[in-house]
Amino acid sequence: MYSIFEWGYPKSEAKTEWDNAQILVKEGFLTIPCVAYGEHKKWGIIKQSFFISEEIPQSEPLDQLYETLNDTIRQNVPRTLGNLIKALHEKHISFPDLYTKHLFINKGDLLLEKITVSLIDLHRMRQKKRLSNTDKIRDLAALLFTLESLLSPAEIGALVHSYMSGRAITQRWNNLLAKRIERLKKRRSTERGILIRQSGDSNTAVYVNEEYYPYFEAHNLLSYNELFNYQTEKENLLIIREEQYSGSY
Repeated sequence: MYSIFEWGYPKSEAKTEWDNAQILVKEGFLTIPCVAYGEHKKWGIIKQSFFISEEIPQSEPLDQLYETLNDTIRQNVPRTLGNLIKALHEKHISFPDLYTKHLFINKGDLLLEKITVSLIDLHRMRQKKRLSNTDKIRDLAALLFTLESLLSPAEIGALVHSYMSGRAITQRWNNLLAKRIERLKKRRSTERGILIRQSGDSNTAVYVNEEYYPYFEAHNLLSYNELFNYQTEKENLLIIREEQYSGSY
């Protein structure tokens, strides 16, 4: 419900998403077209909030679109993404959820062999006075982690080369990137067919069978509280059985 604090008061995820979209537009980036947001308070405490946006026109997530790209466009993907994250960091914007599914590519511009990217899922984005190396490595690792199945090692290297403006990446950065990517991989361990995701604190974790993960992802049910409420309201996943879940979406 709360995303961050603003002037000492809790700030809802809806307002955070709205504010961050305005920041991106102001700084020259493309994002979701904002429509409205609302907050319901009781005794000065936010109890509910909502955020409404328009669909990004003629666009699909990079991870879904990549296999359809021609060779010329594919060759430009590493440079485009490296320059994108570099531009975000130059504006002191941290984007921890910089995954391929949050990068929407305009299909119309692809016909002109141009890659136009819009950013979504902004609730953890922050614009700071100064980004730390930890911020930068976290963002870059998130992107590289989800690109490993799409790009070759040479293409990954080209992306990092663009991000570094041609400067050689230090061994320390290489080690920190590798360590961060390994942490992300552990969150998606496939041992015994179980997907492991750590929630916000060390006392809470969610374990989801790989077979059912697409269903939960499609319905935005991945946090502990979301799944707890779901099993309570829907009588322990009765809805899945009613919908004759097939294991693929």
